[in-house]
Amino acid sequence: MVIGKKVLSKLQILQCPLEQKPLKFQGFTVKKQYLQVPNTRYSFDYSFLYNGKPNNIRWERKSASDAISTFTQGRERFVDKLLKSQALGLKVYLILEYDYRSAFSTPLYSKASRKILYNAPLSWAMQGLCVPLFVSNRTGARNCILSSIEAWIKHTSKIGILQ
Repeated sequence: MVIGKKVLSKLQILQCPLEQKPLKFQGFTVKKQYLQVPNTRYSFDYSFLYNGKPNNIRWERKSASDAISTFTQGRERFVDKLLKSQALGLKVYLILEYDYRSAFSTPLYSKASRKILYNAPLSWAMQGLCVPLFVSNRTGARNCILSSIEAWIKHTSKIGILQ
């Protein structure tokens, strides 16, 4: 990522302490903090502070097996989390750590679970509840987060919000 030293010094990545296999952000300050949706029990995996100030961006990272569990047994709870986040003006990026080509070509996933892995997040995207980002591995997940931060910094500095 092309984040300059001046910007880097003002940036702090927030990582939920519940994240089971946290991503590595070498060169960045990472702070463990619960990223709770206000007035709920729900939490997200990642966010960031810039100049010590929070923003409305949240990332939720799911492996294929975690996604199948969340999108089936945990579906109602997860949709509620997305709806409450939307009502609060939070922008949710759902990072799906599975490559659709491998999920469709491997016998590991049943036809039904393959359908769930794609239909659920795409349906939520069409409702404006989240932005699904499909990546093939952890490096892709990390790069999605850093690219989103970089785009946010460029956008906010362009419209004069960033100091």
